[in-house]
Parts: sequence; structure tokens; C-alpha cells
Amino acid sequence: MEMSNKDNDKDKNSQRLPIFGYYHTPYTINSHRAIKRSNTKSISVKPKNSEYCPVDWRSQKCKFEGGRRKYMKQDYNNTENRDETTTENTNNVNKECSNKESLIKKVVNFFKVKKKSSSQSLNTIQTYTELEPTEMLERSNRKIVNKKKKKKKNEVKQTKKAKSFTAVNVINEPGTVHEISPLEDYNTNRGYEDLIEQIKVENEKINLIDVRCNSPCNPGDLIIDKTKTVTFIFKRSPLMNLLLYQDEIVRINGENFEVDEEECILPVEACQRLDLVIKRRGRSMAIPYKRQLSINLDMEYGYYYFVITVPRIKNQLIGIDFYNTSEDGVIIQHVIKNTVAYHLFSQGDYICDVNGIPIKTSEDFYKIITEDKSTFPTFSCVVKRSCAKPTQLKVVKTLFECPEVQAKSDIMKIVKNEEQKLNDFKKRKPCTILKKTSLLSQDYVLLSKCKKSNTSINNNKNIEKSKHSKISPCTTTKKVENKNVKIVSIPKTKIIESDIENVIFTNPVLSKFSTFE
Repeated sequence: MEMSNKDNDKDKNSQRLPIFGYYHTPYTINSHRAIKRSNTKSISVKPKNSEYCPVDWRSQKCKFEGGRRKYMKQDYNNTENRDETTTENTNNVNKECSNKESLIKKVVNFFKVKKKSSSQSLNTIQTYTELEPTEMLERSNRKIVNKKKKKKKNEVKQTKKAKSFTAVNVINEPGTVHEISPLEDYNTNRGYEDLIEQIKVENEKINLIDVRCNSPCNPGDLIIDKTKTVTFIFKRSPLMNLLLYQDEIVRINGENFEVDEEECILPVEACQRLDLVIKRRGRSMAIPYKRQLSINLDMEYGYYYFVITVPRIKNQLIGIDFYNTSEDGVIIQHVIKNTVAYHLFSQGDYICDVNGIPIKTSEDFYKIITEDKSTFPTFSCVVKRSCAKPTQLKVVKTLFECPEVQAKSDIMKIVKNEEQKLNDFKKRKPCTILKKTSLLSQDYVLLSKCKKSNTSINNNKNIEKSKHSKISPCTTTKKVENKNVKIVSIPKTKIIESDIENVIFTNPVLSKFSTFE
């Protein structure tokens, strides 16, 4: 009883602190608050280097020993049950830890890192280092994260590509074009003149063509005149790759129609499909969409774009003179009469490609025509032609009638050196006989021998006067015997050999380049 009173006094004097949990909660072995004793029924709380310790609050409430014993018995039974549960939990935890350690060891044994050093020779033994399990787990996690990032990047790229394709209404060819009455193929086995006549006849023929547009069209993609000819095609419409300017529309969706106004817009309403029957002259066709993409061709307004098939015969000329331009590629300067090209091309046409191969310089075009065997017996090319013919001719004139020649650096150096030599020679020139070189531009005097024959008295007097004739003022006199004086309009520079200033340089005037007749 004395001990119990002392304990109560200590509890009263000590400051109380809240204890989380119930009183009968079991303490772990490594806890610093309490120590469990094996043979005792109660739990003794001992402070360790601290002023505060947990307090048995239930013992203070019990005034009688009987009530205290009841609580102690209940606590003892509860502690036994909790001990069993803790042992089971610890066993389970130990098993899990052992399993994890075994897995980590397997991973470590599987993933071993080789130390590669550049200094070591190939014959030396390779050394291995086992990584710690935490490092191996970190590496495996990094690999998983990197794979996920790569998948996301690929998905983003695919979505971007899909968006770019969906922005364009036409993914593949927008439709189909079929000739109702197809033309015959070119006969290259015949003579060259027969082939030219065939081209003439076909250029004047009018063919019926069935056009089916399978992609959506908007109102205003086409504009038509009173004569039902196409005068405008919208740049981004699918009809740009199916129709040509100056095509005549006969039917729309199987129905005939008439145009009362000066202009008519087609289609009137937005539609997902459009069927047309048109009239077209010659063999020229619209540029397919895939071919346009392969060339990276941007169809500008104010130009016609179409495809031409050109027949060829070996050892025969096509009949074109073509040159380079700084921006638009190869241009046709001149077309020769009585040739194949005379009925297919015109001056000022631009050649964009040959059989789907883009052309940027005249050298590329020449190589393809001469070396590529696929250009025989026919080849196709994309042509760019201006809508107005006078502008087309102006382009040719500005390019070829007044050509500008740019001298290279080597030539400029040579010219400068020659100019310096001339200037140095002028400084060192000797004293001249003639003071004023401007008199040379006047009439030149030449002396010629006279025939020794009977002459009149008047002629003898003229000869005596010319004996002491002066070439210019303040000059020495020259005695000439039996010589006449003649005035000649043509200059002869061979006689004058005193100075460079006295030499007259006559530059020939270039005759103009006249290819247009």
C-alpha cells in the first residue's frame, strides 16, 4: 500500500499528456516508452531521460482495490490476444520481406552491368559489378517511363499527320475522268510528216468526257459564261484536278441546263458528289492530285496548268528552244515550224516536269530527253501557260531580246589590269607631232602618186600648191613631188603609228536578236 500511495503522489505531481490509443495497446519491442516484462501481469511504465511519461489514468479513477483488480484481469486477457495477433503479423511480414529479397536477388543476378574501359585491352578479363537492389529497381522504372514517353510521342506525331491530312478535303484522287469516245494512239511507226498531220487533226477534234467528282464541293468552285465554258476554278477545290479552263459543260448530275445571265456559279448548293459531262478540244488533260503533290506545284491564278503527251521518233527533232529562268524554271523561247512541238507548245510556256520528274534547269530537261529511254515513243509533261498571250510574248521579249551578261570576277580582274596598263602608258607617252587629236576626226589626207602623163596647165598649178601643204597649224612642212592630194571619207588607221590616242577603236554594233517574225 505504501508503494501504491507513493505512485499516486508521483502521478499527481507529474504533468499529464494525452496518450494516443487505448491503455491496453501493445508496445513494440523497440519502443522507448515502455518495456514489456514476461512474467508480470501488469505493465510498468518507466521514463527514459524524459520528464514526462505515460500515466495510468484508469488506476487513478479506481478508489478501491477490488475495482482495480477487475481492470487488471481484463487487461491481462486482452494482452494475451494481442500478443498472438502481433506474432502472426510479424511472421507474415517476415515472409513477405524474404520473398522480396529473393526476387531482388534474382533481378540483380539477371541484370549485371559490364564495366567497359577504353584503356583495357580486348584480352583482359571483363569485370562485373553487382548493383544494389534499389538501383536496379530505379533503372527498371526509368526504362518503363522512357517507353511510355516514346509511345506518347509516336501517338502525337500520328495525330498531327492525321490533322494535316484531314485539313485537306482530298486525300487521294478526287474523282475519275473517262473519255466517251477515246482517241487513237499516236502512230510513231509511220513517217514524221504523217505524225504531224495526226496531231493537227486531233487538236481540232472535240471529245465528250465523263467527269465524276467523289469529294465534297462548295458553291462557287466553278464560274461559267453564257456559252457554258469554264472561266474560273477555285484553287483549293477538287475540280482543279479534274477540269480545265475553256471546257464546255453539257450536263450536271444527268440533267441539261441553260445559262441566262452573263455568269453562273456552280454548284448552287454544297454537295458531296458531282457528275459532269463536258466537251474538250484535243488531248490535254488536268493534272492529277498525286502528281501535283510529288512536284510540289502551287497552281497560281492567271495561268493554265495541263498535261501534254508528246510523241517522238528517233533521229527527229522535237522542235523546241528552251532556256533557264531564275524563278520559274525552264521556258520555251522559240518553236520551229513543221515540227511536233509547233502544234503542242507555244512561246513562253514553262515546263514543270517530265513523266512525274520535276525539272528546274534546262540541263535536267536535256538529260531526260536524251538519256531516259522511257521518253520513247511518248512522254508526258506538265505545262504552265499564261492566260493572256500578249503578256506571254512580253515575257519572252524581255528575257531574250535584251540579255544581260554578268562578267565573272576573273574577267573583271583582267579588264582592270589592262586599264591600268593603258593609263601608265599615257603618263609615259613621248612628245607628239600633233597637238590636237580632234583634227583626226576631220577629213583624212592621203598622198597618191600621179601618173606621168600629159596634163593641163591647171593641174600643174594645183600640184605646185600642194607641194607645201600643211596637215595642221604649227606643224613642219613636207615637200611632196609629183603627188596629188586626195580626201577620203573612210579612215585608215594603219598610217598613224605615233600614239595610242591617235588610234581609233571601232567596235562593231551587234545586230538585234530577232526571233519573232
